[in-house]
Amino acid sequence: MSMLRIVSAAGRLRAVEELTADDPGWAERQGERRAELPRVRNAMARIHGELANQNGEQVLSLELDAVVKNRPAARSDRAR
Repeated sequence: MSMLRIVSAAGRLRAVEELTADDPGWAERQGERRAELPRVRNAMARIHGELANQNGEQVLSLELDAVVKNRPAARSDRAR
């Protein structure tokens, strides 16, 4: 997540907190949600890592395909 998105999200959260300060149940509900944040962040990081790994494997596979297709013919292939 880029710094701009983080700053933007933090600003929105502050604005919501100011708007809902008069609702006594709101803070309690937010506390419950905030308690879940580490678990959610860990899950997001794991998913991001898995996606990055899959993308890396796909890129590596494509690069290997390109290398194999563009490689010079082996000596036994040249003789034919």
